[in-house]
Formats: sequence, C-alpha cells, structure tokens
Amino acid sequence: MTRFEYLFTLFGLLLGFILVEVLSGLVRTIRSRHPAGHGNAAQIHIGWLTPLLGAFVLLDITGWWGNVWAVHETLPLGYDTLFGGVVLCGTYYFAASMVFPDQPNSWPNHDDWFWLHRRQVLGCILAANTVWAPIVVSDPSFRLGTPETVNIAFYFGALVVALVSQRRWQVMSALTVLILQSLALGVIDFVSRLSG
Repeated sequence: MTRFEYLFTLFGLLLGFILVEVLSGLVRTIRSRHPAGHGNAAQIHIGWLTPLLGAFVLLDITGWWGNVWAVHETLPLGYDTLFGGVVLCGTYYFAASMVFPDQPNSWPNHDDWFWLHRRQVLGCILAANTVWAPIVVSDPSFRLGTPETVNIAFYFGALVVALVSQRRWQVMSALTVLILQSLALGVIDFVSRLSG
C-alpha cells in the first residue's frame, strides 16, 4: 500500500459521507413533497436556490476529490496531513449538512432556509478552498497566467459574489456560473482524454 492509498482510505470514506449527506438531503426534500401519497402534495416551495446550492456543493466536493488526486505524489504522510485532511473534510461535511433542512416539512419555503444558511455553507467552502489553494499553487506544474489561473480566479470571484450578495439574481447567477464551470471542466477532461 502506497502512502497515498493509506491517506485516501480515510479521506475517501469522509468524502463519500459528504456526498451522501447532500444527496440524502435532496431525497428527503423530494419525498416531503408527497408525504401522504400521490396526488396529496405538501405545501412546500423548493424553488431554485437550495437545489442550485446542493448541485454546487456536490460538484465542488467532486472537484476537490480530483484536486487531491492531482497532488497525491507530493502529499507527505504524517499526522499533520491526516489532521489537516480531517479538518478540511469536516468543514465540507458541515457545509453539506446545512444545504437541505433535516425536516423539509418544517420549512414551507426552502428559499427561507437558503437565505438563513447559505453563508455558512459557502463560507465553509471558501475557507476549505482558501486553505487548499496554496497546495495547488505549490505544485511544480502550476504556472501563473495559464487558463488554470483564470479558472481559479473566476471560481473565487463567483463564490464570493454568491456568499456576500443580497440580490437573488446575483446569487443565482453566481451559483449557476460555478455549476457550469465545474461541468465545463468535466467536459474538457473527457474530450482531452478522448483525443489524447
């Protein structure tokens, strides 16, 4: 077993729990729309904000998992790495657990839930990525002025807008941009793998 495989047994498990937390929140919310069977929809307005936040968190966790793999050869094995990974995963887990309410029926308008908790969710993601950014930048293959640098700046800019803006359309636009950015990176990876 390599040192990265040893580290990733812990981190992979924690990251899997984070994904399950968001997905189970989504499933709970969808189920709450029909608590008494088909045709008896509950009076719950899910809206767009909470699902957009959930989609962003899922994609961001997936991207973070990929970033860990990208620097796996340079990660040292030690208590500091294990502790740092647990703190980062714990930060993401907290963010993921705040995306959807535990009892969706208690929140007739999920937009209210979103406005109450979005800063906690996005603040945790910003904090985790701010801590992670120096690791990515210290990678020998990283160069300023590359599309990767622009991508990182665009990511942080949209994340800050979604975090601080009070205007619904700006927050929705920023979350949509973040989601589309993640999806575009996935398409680029897929196409480059096919052509290379």
